[in-house]
Amino acid sequence: MKKIDLLASQLGRMGLKKESKDTLFAKVSYLVNDMAALKSYLTDSSGRGLELAELNRTVFFEWLQDNEPDALDSISGWEEDPWGVDLSAISEEILWNYFSSDWWRDRIDGVDLPSWDCMDYRELITDKWLIHFTYSAHDIAANGFKYGVDDLSRLCLTTQLGGETKKRGGFNFAYTADYKEKIRSSHAARTGYGNEIVMFKANGIEVWHHGDEEYQAIFKGSTARDIIPIVENDGLWWAGDLNKGFDSLEEVVVWVEANFNQYKKILLSR
Repeated sequence: MKKIDLLASQLGRMGLKKESKDTLFAKVSYLVNDMAALKSYLTDSSGRGLELAELNRTVFFEWLQDNEPDALDSISGWEEDPWGVDLSAISEEILWNYFSSDWWRDRIDGVDLPSWDCMDYRELITDKWLIHFTYSAHDIAANGFKYGVDDLSRLCLTTQLGGETKKRGGFNFAYTADYKEKIRSSHAARTGYGNEIVMFKANGIEVWHHGDEEYQAIFKGSTARDIIPIVENDGLWWAGDLNKGFDSLEEVVVWVEANFNQYKKILLSR
C-alpha cells in the first residue's frame, strides 16, 4: 500500500473524510507535529522543575536558599551571574520538589507561567467546526488568522501578551461549535474577546482552562479553513453573504453546520 493511501486509511479511522493528497499531508503534519507537541507538553510532567527554574532563576535561587542550601552552594557564581550559571548540577529530585512545592506560583508573573499550569488536556479535535470571537470577522475571513502565539509554553494569558509576541502567527483559541453553553449565552462577545465571530474548520486540541473555567479549543491559525464571518446587526446574526438573519448565535451556528455544503459559496464569499 502506498504511504498516502495508508495515511488516508488512518485518517479515515480518525473520522476524517477523503481529501486531496496535499490536504492529507497538511493534516497529518499538523496533527503529528504541532498538536502532538502541545499535547505532550501539557501532559508530560517530566522536566517541569527545570523549566520553572530556568523561567525565573531569581525565584528558584530564593527557594534553594530556604529549602536546599547545600544544592545552592554547589552552583558556582550564582550570586554574580544568576543567568549565566549551569543548573545541570541540580538533581532531578530537588527540581521535582521545587515544582511540587507551588512556592513559585505566586512569585512568577501570571503571563509568564507555563501553559500546563493553567490548562488540562482533554482530547484531540479533528476537522471540527470551531468558533472564534473577534473584532474583525471579515478581515480574518478574507486573510486568515494573521496573529497568534508561536510559543506553546505561553498560552495561559494570551490576551495580555503584546502584539510583537503574536505577529508571527501561531496558536489561537476558539470554542467547539457544539459547546452550546458558551454559544447560547454568547458572553464571550461581551467580555473582551470580541463582538463578532468567525466559524471555521480546523484540527486542534480541547483543554479545560482553569483561569477561565471553561473548555477551550486550541488550533494553529494557519490551518483554519472554510472561514465564515458572522456578525450581529439590528438584533440579528448574519453569516457571510447569506440573505437571512438569525435570532441567536446558537441558531446561526446550528444552521451553518447543517447547510454549509449547500450554501458554501454564499457563506465563503469575500
